[in-house]
Amino acid sequence: YLDSSAPVVGLAPLRNTLIVFHGGSVERIRGTIPPGFAAANMELDPLFSEVGLSHLTALAVADEHAYFADENGVYQTDGATISDLTEQGGMASYWQALFRDNTVANVAVGVDKGYLLISVLSSTSNGYIDFLVCEIKSRSWFRFTNIRALNFSAHQGSTDVVLFSNQDATRLGKLLAFLPAAADNKNDGNGTAITPVV
Repeated sequence: YLDSSAPVVGLAPLRNTLIVFHGGSVERIRGTIPPGFAAANMELDPLFSEVGLSHLTALAVADEHAYFADENGVYQTDGATISDLTEQGGMASYWQALFRDNTVANVAVGVDKGYLLISVLSSTSNGYIDFLVCEIKSRSWFRFTNIRALNFSAHQGSTDVVLFSNQDATRLGKLLAFLPAAADNKNDGNGTAITPVV
């Protein structure tokens, strides 16, 4: 076995490394032969010491990157470098205020077609705090006001779809394509018109 430096909150397998997340730090495991075998070469290295993983559901892996969140921000890593998506998108102070001003019980992170989906719920019956979406390429952020997702799961098949634990209906929900805007997606699943606020 390899002994990590703190309790493990989550793991993210990437192409050449396994990312190990703790509450306030991140490590990585490199190598191909585990301890206990001849020529074992797996080793554990510290990766980032200022960030970590707040909740197990605050982690998603897509397109050879891990996306994760803590009370300080939302991040992207390829196992070597890190990008603070909240800082790059001008959302850092807003994100940190969500944790400062609320009792956050759960953060869920998912990825769908180049968009990062982030649901933030309170400790009061998984109440809505915010649902943010980040276009990963441009670092542009926007939000939805009527989705309470406890977690996300990507389903790949003839039609790729993202499923989530819908806390409004206590059942499984499905996020359909909302971009680009078109006549058949101008209303969301509960019939509410999607209207922007500037």
